[in-house]
Amino acid sequence: MRSIDRLLASRLFLKVLSVLVAVLIWFYLASDRGTEVVRTVTVPLEFLNVPADMSVTSGVRDVDIQVSGTREDTLLKMDTIASQVDLKGLGP
Repeated sequence: MRSIDRLLASRLFLKVLSVLVAVLIWFYLASDRGTEVVRTVTVPLEFLNVPADMSVTSGVRDVDIQVSGTREDTLLKMDTIASQVDLKGLGP
């Protein structure tokens, strides 16, 4: 019993245990990188090229967009999402 207590208190044992825990956490996170996730983001709706004789009266100002990809991709690129409606050439 005394030798087990001495082993658990030794610095070498604690260092080896720390490395093993770090490796296990790394494997868990590395295996989760390829998991596909779906996220919903609300972005403002922007109207482009509105003809001078027309106006936009829609009450819709924001739209919900679903983005799917790896967890890493969806976290990195969420701020680059935009929603635009081009009204160029729109007639009555």
